Amino acid sequence: MKLTILPLVAALLVGCGQKPVNVPVPHGPSILHGSYSGEAIEYRGQEPTGRRLPASLRATATYVSAKEYHSSGTLMLGETTYSFAGQGQGNSLVRFTPQYTPHYPTIYFAGDVLLGTRKAGRLRWGSGQGVRTTDQALVLELEDDADSRYLLLLKH
Repeated sequence: MKLTILPLVAALLVGCGQKPVNVPVPHGPSILHGSYSGEAIEYRGQEPTGRRLPASLRATATYVSAKEYHSSGTLMLGETTYSFAGQGQGNSLVRFTPQYTPHYPTIYFAGDVLLGTRKAGRLRWGSGQGVRTTDQALVLELEDDADSRYLLLLKH
C-alpha cells in the first residue's frame, strides 16, 4: 500500500505553488516591442571580429493568445534595412495578457529577417529570468554567410 501512495503524493506535489504570471502585451519590458538603438558586434564562429556597426530596431507586438504574441518591424544594421516577423512564446509560467504584473519570467522570441522579400536570416531574443531592464541583447544570424552573426546591443 505504501508503494502505491508514494508516487501519487509525489505527482500531486509537483508544480505546487507555481502559478502563471500575467505578462502584458505589448507594453511589458519582456516583450519585443518599441524602438531600440545601439550597436552590433560581428562574430565569426565564436570569436568577435572587432567590427561594430550602428543598429536599430522598431518592433510592434500584438497579443495572439495566453501563450503567444507576434512581433514584426524593421531592423537597421549599418546602412542595410531588414524587415522581420515572428512569434514570442513564454515558458509554462507565462500567461500573456494586457494586464500589468511586477514579475517577469523568461520569454523567448524568434523571427525571420527579410531583405526585401527574400529571407536573409533569423532574429532571436530572450529576456532573462526576472530581468526588468530596457537594455536588450538580440542575436542576428544572416543566411548569406553561415559563420556570420551579430550581437545587437540595443537600448529601448
